[in-house]
Amino acid sequence: MKGHTLTALSLALSVFALNAVAAVPADYPKIKPGLWETQSSGFNNDGKVKSIRQCMDAATIAESEKAAADYEKQANCKTTYQKQGNTYISDSVCNDKTSGVIKTHTEVTQLNANSIKSVARSTVNGQPMKMGNKVMGDMVNTSTRIGDCKANAKSEGVTLGNGQTVNFDDLIKQAQQSAKHKH
Repeated sequence: MKGHTLTALSLALSVFALNAVAAVPADYPKIKPGLWETQSSGFNNDGKVKSIRQCMDAATIAESEKAAADYEKQANCKTTYQKQGNTYISDSVCNDKTSGVIKTHTEVTQLNANSIKSVARSTVNGQPMKMGNKVMGDMVNTSTRIGDCKANAKSEGVTLGNGQTVNFDDLIKQAQQSAKHKH
């Protein structure tokens, strides 16, 4: 999609990639293996909180980190970090080939050993980021490790803005397949 609209797929993938970007300080909050629940708001300013449950094993975490690093390299992202207490503040500028110049201000806070909160605000080509025709506003994600993963667990899904629930693992696979076909 052209312009300053973010697709539902890239939005869903960003929930976990946001906490796995490349070149971050060593003590930057990290997702550890286990079953994580992420409560998200601000995606389309409808006031509703979206929820994702995702089994994050070591392989999934590594895939998320690699995808974020690959995107940062491909989009020539420049990111600066500063730490204030238990909060990291980052400012990124990326040159996305599809959307244009994406600037993101993010604050990531380690709430406790099993909970991370991130607040992000982005612009695309100097305009507020949109999903469809709606300005997204701040994206607020609170991710909490709620337990261990069951054997052979898959994610429980993500509910998109249109109410459709899709499997997060399947979204990642679709994005990987799409990326392979572009090269």
